[in-house]
Amino acid sequence: MEPAHAGHNLRVLNGAIGLLKTRYALAWTFMWVSGARVTMLGLSLLGSIIIYRTLAAESPDMTQAGQFAIAMAIVRAIMNSVGSAGDLVVVRRVPVLLGSDPTAATDVVRTAFLLRIAMLLLLFTLAILLRDWFAERFLHGREHAAIVLLIGTAAAGEMLLRSAISFFQASERFEHFVAFEAAFQAGRLAMVLMLLATGTLTVSTVLASYAAMGMLTAAVAATRLPRTVFTLSPVPIHVLREAAHYFIWTAFAFGLSAGTERADLFLLGRFRGAQEVGLYGGVLTLAIIPDFINGMLATVLQPRVASLRARGALPAFNRKFMMATLPSGLIALVLLMVSAHTIVQLALGPRFIAGVPSFTVLAAGSIITLMLTPVSAVLISMSAPRITMALTSVQLLMLVGGGVLLIPAYGATGAALVVAGTRIVLAFVVVVIGYRLMPPPLGAEIPATG
Repeated sequence: MEPAHAGHNLRVLNGAIGLLKTRYALAWTFMWVSGARVTMLGLSLLGSIIIYRTLAAESPDMTQAGQFAIAMAIVRAIMNSVGSAGDLVVVRRVPVLLGSDPTAATDVVRTAFLLRIAMLLLLFTLAILLRDWFAERFLHGREHAAIVLLIGTAAAGEMLLRSAISFFQASERFEHFVAFEAAFQAGRLAMVLMLLATGTLTVSTVLASYAAMGMLTAAVAATRLPRTVFTLSPVPIHVLREAAHYFIWTAFAFGLSAGTERADLFLLGRFRGAQEVGLYGGVLTLAIIPDFINGMLATVLQPRVASLRARGALPAFNRKFMMATLPSGLIALVLLMVSAHTIVQLALGPRFIAGVPSFTVLAAGSIITLMLTPVSAVLISMSAPRITMALTSVQLLMLVGGGVLLIPAYGATGAALVVAGTRIVLAFVVVVIGYRLMPPPLGAEIPATG
């Protein structure tokens, strides 16, 4: 009897462990993915700090730092629009299809890749046609026109990587997702350190190294994708039509949002010049750390939101989520107020001390957004692209209108006030809209209600 009893106990224990793993799978996945991505954020932040400090030291008026700020703002805008739209084409459909129709899931992945490539070709065409005009107005002279093409190349490298690893995200193979993203960030930092050691760190060499690392990592990641992804058979027209419709709406909305969010840099350059763009860009790098955490949360939440909403479990999950983020955010705000000066001086150096007020205001806006919006923002972006575009249009009006009023008089601090104020207002709007979208749909899929 004792062996049978022991065997029964072992089965009960294994069952309990299995139940705990299932129940806390999301929490465990979030914890280890969060830890890995925080590490990658640290690598990215360290690289940006090195770049800003070096460029600021080499340019008395921070012109090169301003050029780098504008260049990376454009790369981020492309990734947050075209890149994110392509990601969502995959993660909104593939998690459901993998279990029921793997061939259809592969078709969605291939379609998303084709849509991204088509958009990249369009962006490169625009860059070639407008490079002289853009360089003269935003990069301080036509002699910097080559930077415009390097911006496109850097975005293309990262886009190719995102095309590969979005499948790992959708299939919840986060070990592959994190590994390749880590290789990309570590490789970029290594290249920055190499450029620093050889005395060749400039805006152009940084952008070229970023492009090379993105393409290299994408090529390696592609070897881990299913072979069916690379089939040459045509994509079913109904898959292409549905994905293209969603992609275009979402890319346009996200593109408007991404461009709007960095309108502060362009308005600041237009009204106050390169020195304040460089100063503002440096402190902005630190202030948007909560946004990276928000993106990290979205990576884990996106594959789960559809199923949670279909089961009617999303409202309860959102309440529990905010019970954790609200007190944590309040503590972060207090720490920000007492340590902003020290953070800027230690991270960026004494040349950026004048940007402490801008840093404090921008970081506060980012923290409040992180406290309130992760679940609601993911739900809106996946289910209501038209609402996303409407919100972005309001954001554009608020930023441009406020920027024209405040930036000429108050410079970087004025830009920070406009950005933070706009984000806080829209954060509360997103919470309300997200709550209205949370009742479960009739079917298992999230309809495009926006």
